[in-house]
Parts: sequence; C-alpha cells; structure tokens
Amino acid sequence: MFDRFLLLSEAVSWVLLTFPDGPEMLTGAELQSLQAICNVLFALLEATEAVSAEKTATASSVIPLVNMMRTVSIHHYFFYYFQF
Repeated sequence: MFDRFLLLSEAVSWVLLTFPDGPEMLTGAELQSLQAICNVLFALLEATEAVSAEKTATASSVIPLVNMMRTVSIHHYFFYYFQF
C-alpha cells in the first residue's frame, strides 16, 4: 500500500493542491522516509517468503538471509541517520 502511494504521490499532491480544505501532503523528507521503510519491508517480505517455502530446503538459507537482513538494516540506518 505504501509503495502504491509513493508511485502516485505526484498525482495525490496535485489533487490535494486543487482542494484547499483537503489534508496536507507529506513533505519530501517524509516521502524519503516512507521509501526507506518500503525498502526494508520489501526485504523482510522476500526473506519471509524464502524461509517459509514448502517444497524446498529452507534451513540452509536462514544464515544467508539473516546476513542479508543485517546488511539491509545497517544500510538504511546509516542512510537515514547520517545524511550529509
């Protein structure tokens, strides 16, 4: 749902500008934060689907998935908190 909002954010912004009594649009920083959250959630979705497969051996893929999730979370942490 968030990814769809991000795709349509330009159109939503235009519509909200035409209605002065409408709600406020998200700021640029909030849209960037939402994009970062979507990236982390997408990585979690992929990891969940990979681990919960029914017809494949998943125990051997747990350690690489955990390492991948650490990399994703560290990358997004530094991107969000240490922007220059």
